[in-house]
Amino acid sequence: MRKKNIQYLPFLRASLAALQRITRHPKAFVPDILFILFTITAGSAFLATNNLFAPLFHPGPLNAFRSQIQYIISHFPSLLQFLISLCVTITLNVLFGVKLFATRYYYLEQISLNKTVTLWQAYRKSGRYFTGIVLIKLAFMLAYFLITFSYFSLQSTPTLSLYAFFVFSLLLFVIFKIIFFFAVQNLYSGHSGLRVLASTIHHFTQFPKQTLIALALVTLAEFIVTLFIGFLPTAWARFALASNLFSMTTLILSAFFIIRTFFSTTLTLWQELFKFLIYKQHS
Repeated sequence: MRKKNIQYLPFLRASLAALQRITRHPKAFVPDILFILFTITAGSAFLATNNLFAPLFHPGPLNAFRSQIQYIISHFPSLLQFLISLCVTITLNVLFGVKLFATRYYYLEQISLNKTVTLWQAYRKSGRYFTGIVLIKLAFMLAYFLITFSYFSLQSTPTLSLYAFFVFSLLLFVIFKIIFFFAVQNLYSGHSGLRVLASTIHHFTQFPKQTLIALALVTLAEFIVTLFIGFLPTAWARFALASNLFSMTTLILSAFFIIRTFFSTTLTLWQELFKFLIYKQHS
């Protein structure tokens, strides 16, 4: 039997269509913006609760911050307050973040289907995907933890067995990322709970080449955007040195944060919408 050739043009069309639809639906940025604002607010509240804001404005911020941390550790009431506020901050951030991510994915799925939906409708209907998003995030967190743990273990005690464990963890992570590339898209196609993991594996076995091509395009886009973002600080340093504008460092750093956030968020939205479009072609 003659094998069916892979058509590359649909991938290019999907990548361009994803970018065009994002520009036509700027509301897709709202969930990520809300998550960033919530993270900044929650982080600021955590710092203020534990008196960690003042050291940041001290002439020697690192030493002042270190002294405050040592004070917290050495005083049980302060340490208890620190641990409780840390747990509350992380829990709220995770719960709020997962809900916003579920909203973002639902909104992007509707865009991929050329359907009109408001953000409020997306927010209300995204509740059914909350558990699935948590499971997918936990699976990826475990994969990240495994490779991170093996890496730092290798740094502390470099042995042949740890080298082998690190290589094994790295290969396992790459395989995991490839197989579960369309995990979110499988979730939003109707699968729920643990079945989304099995469905994602089945989808990969059915369309391995398409998955690898889509992953290659996403990786290339990530590389280009990361290279551009990494170039910005160097460009600013040269410009500031030539123009003697180091007194505006705070303003420039703020501008850099905004630009970096914009490009990284755009990349994330493009990636997920592109994956939805490719997934719909093969589902």
